[in-house]
Order: sequence, then C-alpha cells, then structure tokens
Amino acid sequence: TVTMSSLHDEMVGDTRTALIVLLSATGLVLLIACANVANLLLSRSEVRSREIAVRVAFGAGRARLVRQLLTESLVLAGAGALLGIALGQVSLRGLLSVAPDTLPRENAITMDGTVLGVVVVASLVTGLLFGLAPIVRLLKSDVHTTIRDGARSTSGVGGHRIQNGFVVAQLAMALMLVVGAGLLVQSFSNLRSVDTGFQATDVLTFELDLNTTVAETDDDVINFYDQLRNRLVQLPGVNAVGDASTLPLGEALDYTQPFQLVDRAAAAETETRAAIRPVSPGFFEAMRTPVVAGSVFDETYRKPEPGGNGVAVVNEAFVRSFYGGEDPLNDRVAQIGFRFGPLGAIHMSEAEIIGVVSDVKYEGLRSDPSPAIYVSGLQSSIRRRTLTVRTDNDPGGILALVRREVSAINPSVPLTNVRTMETVLSDAQSRDRFSTLLLTVFGLVALLLASVGVYGVLAYAVEQRRGEVGIRMALGAAAGDVRAMVLADGVKLVAA
Repeated sequence: TVTMSSLHDEMVGDTRTALIVLLSATGLVLLIACANVANLLLSRSEVRSREIAVRVAFGAGRARLVRQLLTESLVLAGAGALLGIALGQVSLRGLLSVAPDTLPRENAITMDGTVLGVVVVASLVTGLLFGLAPIVRLLKSDVHTTIRDGARSTSGVGGHRIQNGFVVAQLAMALMLVVGAGLLVQSFSNLRSVDTGFQATDVLTFELDLNTTVAETDDDVINFYDQLRNRLVQLPGVNAVGDASTLPLGEALDYTQPFQLVDRAAAAETETRAAIRPVSPGFFEAMRTPVVAGSVFDETYRKPEPGGNGVAVVNEAFVRSFYGGEDPLNDRVAQIGFRFGPLGAIHMSEAEIIGVVSDVKYEGLRSDPSPAIYVSGLQSSIRRRTLTVRTDNDPGGILALVRREVSAINPSVPLTNVRTMETVLSDAQSRDRFSTLLLTVFGLVALLLASVGVYGVLAYAVEQRRGEVGIRMALGAAAGDVRAMVLADGVKLVAA
C-alpha cells in the first residue's frame, strides 16, 4: 500500500483552520476599534461643526475640508500602526514563549516585510473607514443653521443614530467573539475529560534504539529489553515496567497491516486492516489500560518458531469492527507480519486472541480509535522501543537510577526523548489550549473596547443634554430618575 500526502500538509497539518479563525477574530477586534474611533470623531465633529460652517462661509471648498479631515484620521491611523508594530514585536516574543512545540514553522514567525505591508494597507483602509462617518455628517449639515444655532444640541442618544449603530455593531461583534471563546473553552474542557485509555500520572517514558553493535541478532534485541525491564522493575518506587514500539499520542508511526480472521469466513471476502502494535509484558499494567476480557501478555508468551503461531490482544474498536460485539476470544488471526529495514520484524502464521483491552488514543485526542492488534514484545525484534515506567510518585526522581541500569547493561546505549506521560498528554492538548487562550484574549479585548464605546456615546450624550438635565432637576426630577433615564438609553443599545 502507498500513502501519499503533500509536503505542505505534512508541515502545517490542520493549522490553516485555526489560523483562519484567529485571523477572523483579529479582524473583528479591528472593526470594533474602528467603530470606537469613528464614534469619537463623530463626537468631535459635533464640537467642530461651527468651525467647519465658518470655514465654508468664508469660501473653503468641500474637497479641501474632506482632505483635511481624512488627513487627521490617517494621522491617527498611522500613529496607531506605529504603536501597534512596537507592541506586536514585544507581544510576539511572549506569544512564542507560550506557543506549543507542535506549532509548525515556529522559527519562521517574525515581523517581516509582509507583516509591515499588511499593517500599512490596514492603516490606510481603517483610516479611510473611520474617517468617512464624520465627513458625511459635516457635509450634510446646513451652514446657515449651524452658524445661527452654534454647537448647541439637545438631541439625546436617540438622535445620534450613526453613533448608536456603531455601538450596537461593536457589542454584537464582541458578543460573537465572547461566545466563540466560551465554546472553545467548553470544547477544550471536554477534550481534557476524554477517556484516553490510560492513566498519564506518575509514568516516565524514554526511547532506546539498539543498533547491531549492541544487539546483533533478533534474540539479542529481545534479551536486552527483557533484561532491562527486569532490572527496572526492581528499583524502589517502581510499580510496573513495559515497552512498546508506538507510544499513545506520541506521534510515532502506527503500522497498519492487512490480516485475515481464520474463524470468520465472511470476513475473508473483504480486506481487513488493523494497526499492529508490539508491546511487552507489563505495558498495559504500566499504562493502567483496563483489560475488558481475557488476559494480556506475560513472560510465557515468547517468540514462536519462524512461521509459527503466537498470541494477540485486540482493542474494543477491533471487536466492534470485525465481531459486532461478539466474543473474539480464542479466535485466530492469520498473516500478521511485516518487516521494515533494520528496525526489526514480526512474523507469525497465526495468532490466537487471548484478550481485549480498552481503546487507547494513539492518533490524537479528537480521533476515534482504530482497530488494533497487540502482539507480545517477546515475540518481536523491534529495535526501537519506548519504555514506560510507572512509579509511586514523581517519575522524574528515578531518572538517574534508570540511566544507571541502562548503562549497566550497555553504556553505549543512550536514552532519548525522555519525558513523562503527563507531558505527552499536555503536548497533545497544547494547540487547542493555545488557540483557546488567544481567542479568549481577543474576546475580552473586544468586550472591553465595546464597553468603552458604550461609555463614550453615553458620556457625550449626557454632555449634550446638560441643559435638559438641569431643567428637569429644577422642575423637581430626582437624581435617581435622571440616572435611570441615562442608563435606560445604554441598556437599549446593549439589548439591541
């Protein structure tokens, strides 16, 4: 079988979707900020309306006034862009420090020319965008009326429809971001509660790769790992030791092979495939993977003669896929075997199913477990394996003792990829955790900006209605009534 994928997909994986979501969130925050600035400029245009009217009366052309106002808004946008670049450069270092190790092409994330180009374009577009509203307002105003009435205005919040519309749009976009962040938080919480099929606490893992100078023959490979497990299990505080060719959630290759169910004639009509996973005695105990039926490997299940029969343990997904929930124990699986270069080989004519274990998450926390056949590590000569050591408490405390035991067998064998299973599980959750963090921050920033927008509109409305409020209070209105009147205007905007 040949499986093909593009280099681009291998490098970036499913990052594109997450980046589009974050880019959309960034765009919404930018729009909310633009609406805020537009509201401020609209308020300022009310104050400057008499000035503009006088300029027009003395012969200033509309085009000249438009250029002046657009220049002011572009200057604001440019200043914001410069400050944004500085803050972006600082925050980029902070973001990368908390970014997951699985983030693709992390070293290529920089403030390069493309980023600066986007900033320039965004500044021009936003400068024009939030500068248009006050321009339209001023150009539509009547010069003679404005000069006669001055800047006096008694129109309340309801009269400023454009400003109110901006506030409503701000809150709507902010609410959308906050809801999206809340859903991501809930999704991440659900992800953390997913049944992985193992217990990650108090498990130390490390990889060994035996070359031919360390273990010349297949039997030497089996004996090396057998001897090492027996030595490690004698260490103080160690409860169980196992090894496997593929670690759950460890991003290692999972070898999927065709097989036949000997005692199931109907299954022979279609090709059946399952992941073949060599694991040693003690692996399921070290990982605390529940045994659903039958038993798992012990020291008696040794390597069969070439072409002989062996034993196998299957997962629940295997039973669901090929047995429809019926009992698979004592059935036989035929043609289990593969060889891959110097890493080792497994081959047996048939294997009797002796047990069923719970589904274990290998491909990822979001993926459904695929059918798997576990064969005994004592029946395989896989040279590269991951050791799993379950301890009473902190697994890092026995690392020095583990190194000593490996060195006692052969000092030329190095331990690589040393980490705990809790670290493996955390790494599997890291990208979801990072995306959740970013979108939550965006949602909170958007909510803060929208709140500032509501405050700005209400504050300006109160200032404009100062005379009206004074008259109301002079006629006997209580301070609480005036306060309720203003807050009611704000509640209407928030509700809308």
